[in-house]
Amino acid sequence: MGRFLIAFIFISALLTRIYKLRELFYFTFDEEVIAFIAKRIAEFEHVPLIGGVTPLGVHVGPFFYWFSGLLFVISGNNPLIWGIFAAILGGISAVTLYLVSKKIFGNFAGLTASVIYSFSYLQIATDRHYWGLVFNPLIAVVFLYSIYQIYKKKYWFSLLLAATLSFGWHADPSTLVFWIAAIILWFVLKLPIRRKEVGLSVLILIASFVPTIFFELRHNFHNLDKLLQFFSNRSVAASGQNSVIEKIGEDLLVPIKSFARLIYPFGDLDLSKQYSYCANYINEKFSALPWWMVVFSLIIFLTPLLILLVRKKTNEETIGLKIIYSVSFSFILGIGIYGGIFGSDVFEHYYTSLFPYFFILFGFVLSQIKFLEKAVLFAPVLIIVFLNIAQFTQIKNVYGYRDKVDAVKWVIEKSNDKDFSIDSLGTCWRYNGYRYLFLVAGKEPVKSFVDPQLAYLYDKPPE
Repeated sequence: MGRFLIAFIFISALLTRIYKLRELFYFTFDEEVIAFIAKRIAEFEHVPLIGGVTPLGVHVGPFFYWFSGLLFVISGNNPLIWGIFAAILGGISAVTLYLVSKKIFGNFAGLTASVIYSFSYLQIATDRHYWGLVFNPLIAVVFLYSIYQIYKKKYWFSLLLAATLSFGWHADPSTLVFWIAAIILWFVLKLPIRRKEVGLSVLILIASFVPTIFFELRHNFHNLDKLLQFFSNRSVAASGQNSVIEKIGEDLLVPIKSFARLIYPFGDLDLSKQYSYCANYINEKFSALPWWMVVFSLIIFLTPLLILLVRKKTNEETIGLKIIYSVSFSFILGIGIYGGIFGSDVFEHYYTSLFPYFFILFGFVLSQIKFLEKAVLFAPVLIIVFLNIAQFTQIKNVYGYRDKVDAVKWVIEKSNDKDFSIDSLGTCWRYNGYRYLFLVAGKEPVKSFVDPQLAYLYDKPPE
């Protein structure tokens, strides 16, 4: 039964993330940058020492770029390999979520968390997008399990923790919050500092900075300079104390609203709008949420915290909850400071690391209802699954990969082997990932509207 259940979870998560892959695959400017760099890595033209740029202006480490290049070696520079990998990773994340939450919170909580994770429309949409954040759910679950095992005196898990944290910051800067949470948990859980395991873990963490250190030395401390510029250009109360407080309040609602959308995706289901940075589409998807759904998600998030505060006995569940809430409040506080104090934009995807934890908390809350049979308690889980499946059947992407490839082929055919240039009249989707597709199709434009940003990555310079 156990193997059948694991297979069911993996296949469910895999199929929902690979369904209509070519039609729905998201490929815009961010992915295009990765594609150009991955192509150069795959063809051994250039191996970068830094990764993608962050909102702070500094770059993360290069491991994610290196991994993306390795996948390009397999696919012959076809970015669809990323969609396949993301789907497989989603299945692995779902199974890992089940095994870890079952170990700490019991079979019912684990099954609930993994099943909703597999079928949640928002989680599916998040997992179908190949970017650094695609690793965040798995990183969050492995972090939970590693800290838990270290608490259980299995100290070699500190090496797994260090490896996870090391790769995490190379993929997405938000995972640096896990570093802070790990330090907090070391004191909260009173974890011992054993020289051998901790020493090796520190070496792993230091090693993850080696490529970036080489880059800094070669480029006159470029990242450090950008970081100093970011802080020097920000004012704690640039637009008045009231607006800062208001901004912090708005940012604190983002994770709670996102949790509500994990249960059911109200509003337009177009994937391009789910990923959009444009304010009008962000407001649209959040304004579609009914207030009672936001309150419900807040109750689900806070109820286990109340149980933790009143429960005096320490067991696996209380340890797990301490880890989850230490990470959650570290994220909420850290991103809140980034958004409110420094006046930066805060987006839903900044909290993807917390999505698996919300599913666990949902399963935990249901498991605490002792006067009902587990079969009855699983009924709302099935209802959530069926509602999300109904929405999933309407999934679309008006700027999908297949249509872009067809558009590129059409342009090349109409050019009749003559030189041409391309421009975009778009607004929110102006930088929509076409330039790399012309390269793959075999005929590049002599000039393009993205040349100022991407020309340094071309095989030949634009006119």
